[in-house]
Amino acid sequence: MPQRSESDLNSHLEPIYDRLRNIEAQLAILSKKADVPYATVADVVPTQVIALVQAGDRINAIKLLPGADRRKPPRYPGRDRQPVGPTYPFG
Repeated sequence: MPQRSESDLNSHLEPIYDRLRNIEAQLAILSKKADVPYATVADVVPTQVIALVQAGDRINAIKLLPGADRRKPPRYPGRDRQPVGPTYPFG
């Protein structure tokens, strides 16, 4: 499999990101009209993480996300229980 550069990968991903931004904007409009709460990424992701991603520092941005430290379970605001799913005897 040929090696791909980060710029090559970004050129393929950017149209997907644009489409997701447009879908999210439409969801925000529809939810407001329907009086249904809707949280955008900017509402739930810390601004420091967004700034790091926009600056191209994805590794450090990922480290700041909940659950980035695999030794600890992820913590989500307003959620007091662990994610539901199968447990395995091996880590």
